[in-house]
Amino acid sequence: QCYPNPAREKAMISFTLPAPAHVNLSIFDLTGKLVVNLLNEERSQGTTETEFYPSTNNNVYIYRLTTGNSSKSGLISFAR
Repeated sequence: QCYPNPAREKAMISFTLPAPAHVNLSIFDLTGKLVVNLLNEERSQGTTETEFYPSTNNNVYIYRLTTGNSSKSGLISFAR
């Protein structure tokens, strides 16, 4: 889950793992170019929250969260 959406200065990305897993959380622009890799590590069971501060003037980004064999993507909007 990403909140607030639309965001102003930063967006929070939150997810819950039912068991320990390797987590990769990446942010892309709308052309598919990698903007930043926020997480690429083993995480324990439970809830994780991480912040995304955009370093470009783009207003919309795509996040991709991959854990083990599952992947989820979504949009992050910024209202400026």
